[in-house]
Amino acid sequence: MFVFSTTLLCIYVFAFCWVYIRRIMASEETTIWRAMIKTPASIVLIVYTFIAMWFVGGLTAFHLYLISTNQTTYENFRYRYDRRANPYNKGVVDNFKEIFCSSIPSSKNNFREKVPREPVLPTRPGGFMSPNMGKAVDDIEMGRKTVVG
Repeated sequence: MFVFSTTLLCIYVFAFCWVYIRRIMASEETTIWRAMIKTPASIVLIVYTFIAMWFVGGLTAFHLYLISTNQTTYENFRYRYDRRANPYNKGVVDNFKEIFCSSIPSSKNNFREKVPREPVLPTRPGGFMSPNMGKAVDDIEMGRKTVVG
């Protein structure tokens, strides 16, 4: 829905920039080129939305294809059901009904449940516990192996 609404927004902005240029042409009785010179922001938006429409429009078309065949992106690019028919494909109309008209099952997560307290970490024999105990030494985001101290 996000990609589809973005496509509609691009079409809307593109169309109304042209409407604005036409209104300038009509009110000042001038050529299209002079009207475009009067509103450079509209020209920038026309070019930008024209280019963006190809990307988001193509993405919308691809997602409509995925919905119509009841596939995920991963299944489409990698899995391919080992050259067999997709067992989840119910036909175009029923696939769209399943996506847009079926109810969403309730979550299995209870987000309002109280979190249990963590158990107390054991201390060393002298009663001293290292502040780094149980913490990763290296940065996980850097792709290095973590060393637990």
